[in-house]
Amino acid sequence: MATPQDPNQSNVFDPPRLYIDDDGVFPPGTVVTRSDDHDLQTTLVKQQDGTYHADDSTEPAILGFPFEDTHIYIGAIATIFDPVTGALVAEYVKQPNGTWKLASTTDTAAVTDGGLPVDILPQADYSAPKPPDVPVIKYGGMPLSKILQDKGASVGDAECPAYDGGVVGSPKLSLRLLLQNITYKSAQFTARTEKKGLVRVITRGKLAMYIAEQLRDTLTEAEQQGKCLCQADGTRVDFDRLVLMDVAFHSKASIQPRIGVIRAE
Repeated sequence: MATPQDPNQSNVFDPPRLYIDDDGVFPPGTVVTRSDDHDLQTTLVKQQDGTYHADDSTEPAILGFPFEDTHIYIGAIATIFDPVTGALVAEYVKQPNGTWKLASTTDTAAVTDGGLPVDILPQADYSAPKPPDVPVIKYGGMPLSKILQDKGASVGDAECPAYDGGVVGSPKLSLRLLLQNITYKSAQFTARTEKKGLVRVITRGKLAMYIAEQLRDTLTEAEQQGKCLCQADGTRVDFDRLVLMDVAFHSKASIQPRIGVIRAE
């Protein structure tokens, strides 16, 4: 479980953290949707003073409805928007343990930094009891084939550490893919070294390269066995259409990438 964040902390959603303990960090304008039962939907909007009011279009309209009363409603969805542009920033889902989990791993559609529409490959969600408080590592839809071609050099901030080595101290990490119809035998790789007090963490470029190599080799092996990677509707996917959206820590020693598929024209 992540440690509670300061409501004034500006980088909680840049990039969005995988887990949020304290809903106090949700900015004004955050929309929370919950369900009293299968028929009634109540939409709450966070105000400047930190309280939540029912949206005027909600039936019944309950003005000043206290958000604290929703803490038992597991599955509530908090949608966060950019206060300037109005663009969607992130969605979080209330978990049974009271934390809020980033819903990006279950998204079915997204766009690359270049504006190309992509569909997200279906994956099982790797879960662990105590994920570290580490921001999601964003790659913005970088093509895996391009990553392989230039060995990760085209990745933004390719030579920068992929994550905070002071927060995640595990010297080795395990890659979790959990793709449908494709078996991946997770193997550990060295991601952090420490010598004479100097900590070095795998760079963004090298991490992307490792993921691209592992996925390429896994798909090659699967094809030799007569299997193929497919989208949710069963459509076959070629490696050249795959892009790396982001990578999240699901435990102190496990990461799971979110892979997109560039839509066919």
